[in-house]
Amino acid sequence: MKFQHIVLAVFAFSVMTFFAACKKEDKTPPTVTVAGPLDGAAFNVGDTINISGTVGDDEALSEAVIEVTLVSDNSELYTKTIAVSGTSATVTGSYVVATAAGVNIEVHIEATDVAGNTYDEHAHLHVN
Repeated sequence: MKFQHIVLAVFAFSVMTFFAACKKEDKTPPTVTVAGPLDGAAFNVGDTINISGTVGDDEALSEAVIEVTLVSDNSELYTKTIAVSGTSATVTGSYVVATAAGVNIEVHIEATDVAGNTYDEHAHLHVN
Protein backbone atom coordinates (compact mmCIF):
# COMPACT_ATOMS: atom_id res chain seq x y z
CA MET A 1 0.00 0.00 0.00
CA LYS A 2 2.84 2.36 0.88
CA PHE A 3 4.43 1.71 -2.54
CA GLN A 4 1.18 2.72 -4.29
CA HIS A 5 1.12 6.03 -2.41
CA ILE A 6 4.69 6.76 -3.45
CA VAL A 7 3.92 5.92 -7.09
CA LEU A 8 0.78 8.08 -6.98
CA ALA A 9 2.72 11.00 -5.45
CA VAL A 10 5.47 10.74 -8.07
CA PHE A 11 2.86 10.60 -10.85
CA ALA A 12 1.01 13.67 -9.49
CA PHE A 13 4.25 15.61 -9.19
CA SER A 14 5.20 14.68 -12.76
CA VAL A 15 1.83 15.84 -14.11
CA MET A 16 2.05 19.18 -12.27
CA THR A 17 5.62 19.74 -13.50
CA PHE A 18 4.58 18.97 -17.08
CA PHE A 19 1.70 21.46 -17.06
CA ALA A 20 3.80 24.15 -15.39
CA ALA A 21 6.43 23.75 -18.12
CA CYS A 22 3.76 24.06 -20.83
CA LYS A 23 2.85 27.62 -19.86
CA LYS A 24 2.20 29.74 -22.95
CA GLU A 25 5.17 31.93 -23.92
CA ASP A 26 4.28 35.53 -24.88
CA LYS A 27 5.70 36.23 -28.34
CA THR A 28 3.18 38.90 -29.33
CA PRO A 29 4.65 42.43 -29.50
CA PRO A 30 2.82 45.41 -28.04
CA THR A 31 0.79 47.83 -30.18
CA VAL A 32 1.74 51.48 -30.63
CA THR A 33 -0.13 54.39 -32.16
CA VAL A 34 1.35 57.87 -32.64
CA ALA A 35 -1.61 60.22 -32.19
CA GLY A 36 0.40 63.38 -32.63
CA PRO A 37 2.15 64.94 -34.34
CA LEU A 38 0.79 63.71 -37.65
CA ASP A 39 3.17 62.12 -40.12
CA GLY A 40 4.43 64.77 -42.57
CA ALA A 41 3.79 67.75 -40.30
CA ALA A 42 6.13 70.75 -40.51
CA PHE A 43 7.51 72.82 -37.63
CA ASN A 44 9.74 75.86 -37.26
CA VAL A 45 12.85 76.19 -35.13
CA GLY A 46 11.66 77.09 -31.60
CA ASP A 47 8.24 75.43 -31.97
CA THR A 48 7.10 72.99 -29.31
CA ILE A 49 6.11 69.59 -30.66
CA ASN A 50 3.51 67.97 -28.39
CA ILE A 51 3.90 64.21 -28.70
CA SER A 52 1.15 61.77 -27.74
CA GLY A 53 0.31 58.18 -28.39
CA THR A 54 -1.10 54.98 -27.02
CA VAL A 55 0.61 51.71 -26.21
CA GLY A 56 -1.08 48.38 -25.55
CA ASP A 57 -0.38 44.70 -24.99
CA ASP A 58 -2.42 41.52 -24.64
CA GLU A 59 -0.53 40.51 -21.46
CA ALA A 60 1.11 43.47 -19.67
CA LEU A 61 3.29 46.46 -20.53
CA SER A 62 6.51 47.45 -18.77
CA GLU A 63 7.90 50.53 -20.53
CA ALA A 64 7.37 53.10 -23.26
CA VAL A 65 10.00 55.37 -24.79
CA ILE A 66 9.36 58.58 -26.71
CA GLU A 67 12.28 59.63 -28.85
CA VAL A 68 12.97 62.38 -31.39
CA THR A 69 15.82 61.72 -33.82
CA LEU A 70 17.53 63.56 -36.64
CA VAL A 71 16.93 61.56 -39.83
CA SER A 72 20.28 62.37 -41.48
CA ASP A 73 22.40 60.60 -38.86
CA ASN A 74 19.84 59.04 -36.47
CA SER A 75 21.17 61.12 -33.57
CA GLU A 76 18.90 61.44 -30.54
CA LEU A 77 17.49 64.90 -29.92
CA TYR A 78 15.03 63.98 -27.14
CA THR A 79 14.31 60.85 -25.11
CA LYS A 80 11.70 60.22 -22.44
CA THR A 81 11.33 56.80 -20.79
CA ILE A 82 7.98 56.09 -19.14
CA ALA A 83 7.22 53.19 -16.80
CA VAL A 84 3.83 51.75 -17.78
CA SER A 85 1.76 48.87 -16.43
CA GLY A 86 -1.47 47.13 -17.29
CA THR A 87 -2.54 46.43 -20.85
CA SER A 88 -2.83 50.00 -22.18
CA ALA A 89 -1.52 53.48 -21.52
CA THR A 90 -1.43 56.96 -23.02
CA VAL A 91 2.04 58.47 -23.26
CA THR A 92 2.94 62.13 -23.77
CA GLY A 93 6.01 64.32 -24.12
CA SER A 94 7.12 67.58 -25.67
CA TYR A 95 10.16 68.66 -27.62
CA VAL A 96 11.23 72.21 -28.47
CA VAL A 97 12.72 72.19 -31.98
CA ALA A 98 16.37 73.18 -31.64
CA THR A 99 17.78 71.87 -34.93
CA ALA A 100 18.71 73.87 -37.99
CA ALA A 101 15.99 74.70 -40.50
CA GLY A 102 15.62 72.45 -43.53
CA VAL A 103 16.13 69.10 -41.78
CA ASN A 104 13.90 66.10 -41.25
CA ILE A 105 13.26 64.58 -37.84
CA GLU A 106 11.33 61.54 -36.63
CA VAL A 107 9.19 61.03 -33.55
CA HIS A 108 9.31 57.44 -32.29
CA ILE A 109 7.14 55.78 -29.67
CA GLU A 110 8.33 52.34 -28.61
CA ALA A 111 6.57 49.97 -26.21
CA THR A 112 8.01 46.99 -24.36
CA ASP A 113 5.92 44.31 -22.65
CA VAL A 114 6.85 42.28 -19.57
CA ALA A 115 8.08 39.41 -21.78
CA GLY A 116 10.58 41.76 -23.50
CA ASN A 117 8.74 42.07 -26.83
CA THR A 118 9.01 45.54 -28.41
CA TYR A 119 7.28 47.50 -31.14
CA ASP A 120 7.93 50.99 -32.53
CA GLU A 121 5.86 53.45 -34.55
CA HIS A 122 7.09 56.79 -35.87
CA ALA A 123 6.08 60.00 -37.62
CA HIS A 124 8.30 61.83 -40.10
CA LEU A 125 8.46 65.62 -39.60
CA HIS A 126 10.12 68.53 -41.37
CA VAL A 127 11.75 71.58 -39.80
CA ASN A 128 11.19 74.74 -41.88
